Amino acid sequence: MTAGILTILMTILIVNPSYPQVNTEKFRKESEETGFSGNVSLSAGLASGNSDFVKVNSGLRIDYAGNGYAFFVVGNYEFEEANEAKVVHKGFAHLRNIIKLQKEYYLELFVQKEFNEFILLEDRNLAGAGLRINLPELFCDSVSTPFQVFAGIGFMYENEQYNIPSSQETNLVRSTNYLTFKWQINATLSFISINYFQFDINKFHDYRFMTDTSLNFLILKNLSFNSAVSFRHDNEPVPDVKKYDLEFMNGLTFGF
Repeated sequence: MTAGILTILMTILIVNPSYPQVNTEKFRKESEETGFSGNVSLSAGLASGNSDFVKVNSGLRIDYAGNGYAFFVVGNYEFEEANEAKVVHKGFAHLRNIIKLQKEYYLELFVQKEFNEFILLEDRNLAGAGLRINLPELFCDSVSTPFQVFAGIGFMYENEQYNIPSSQETNLVRSTNYLTFKWQINATLSFISINYFQFDINKFHDYRFMTDTSLNFLILKNLSFNSAVSFRHDNEPVPDVKKYDLEFMNGLTFGF
C-alpha cells in the first residue's frame, strides 16, 4: 500500500501561482478529541518534452487539544522549476493557540513567519489575537446540522521586508477578519469555503481579500483527495507585483 500511495503522490500535477497571504483557517481541525494528532502531505509533478518542469509541495501539521484549549503548528514549503528557471519558491510556519471562553466564543493568539520569492517577499513576521465566533451556536440553543459557520475578528502586528531597490522594512497593525463555511455532505465528501479580509487600520484602502474553496474526498481511513480553487487580491502590492493571484490545486493528505 505504501508504494502505491507514493506513486500517486509523485504523479499529481498542481497548478499553483504564488499568492500574497497564507490561509491558515483551512488548516484548522474541529474535533473534541483530546491529545496529539497531525498530518503530513507531499505532492509532486514532473513533465519533459515541449514543456519541462519539476514541482514539489510539502506540508506538516501538529495539533494538541486539551480541556478548553488547543493549539496547532502548521508549515508548508513549495518549489517549482520550469524550463530550467525557478518559478515558485515560498514557505511559511504558523503557530496558533485557541482558548474556549464560552461554547460559542474562542480567544485566539497566533504568530507566523513567511517568505515568498515571487512576490519579492523576503520575510514576513506576524503576531496577533482575535475572537472566533461559532455563529449557529450563538443564535440557536440547540443545533444539529451538517453545516458549520465561523466568524473571526482580530488585529495583528505585521513586519515585512521586500527584495526591491530602496526597500524599507515596514511595521503596521492590520485588522484581520474571516468567515468560514463548512458542509459535511456525507461520510466521505466535504466542502469548505474560507474568506479573509485584512486592512491597515491607518489606511483602509490598503486591504487584502482572499477566498478559498475546496472539495475533499475520503479515499481510505487516513487518506483523502483534495481539489481546491483560490483567489487573492492585494489592493496595494509592492511595485512590479500584480494585484491578484488565482490558484488551482489537486493533492493528497495523509493523517496520523
